[in-house]
Amino acid sequence: MINLDNNQIGFLLSVFAALATMLGWLIVAIKKNLSNYLIAIALLFAATAMIVVSIFELIPTANTAGLDFASITLWLAIGAATVLLLRLGAEKLEMSGSKLENSAILVAAALTLHNFPEGSVAISTTIVDFQSGLISALAIS
Repeated sequence: MINLDNNQIGFLLSVFAALATMLGWLIVAIKKNLSNYLIAIALLFAATAMIVVSIFELIPTANTAGLDFASITLWLAIGAATVLLLRLGAEKLEMSGSKLENSAILVAAALTLHNFPEGSVAISTTIVDFQSGLISALAIS
């Protein structure tokens, strides 16, 4: 039997999460004409999953790992401010699409920005706490 440490398990979880994301992209790329309802549900599901994981897994794990309440609050505020700035920027550009298209663009921009550190989330969270790492990787998937 192969004996893996948390670093290796975290890496594998990140790889599987990335593959699941690519599979989702492939499904959307193949089926070009998705309904507005399905797009709205998918956006809502993705946003809800990440918020729930942040509140119930990542924030408590960060606290347990030694990050103080002020630092956690600061980073949450920076993330919220970034999304608000993206929204204001989108409104300034006077995007001509429907409200759903504008929301999709905002969510896509926010997800793109959060993908930069997301690659390390499953690894770093698994190193600190295996259960949180597994849940984070599943949510990323």
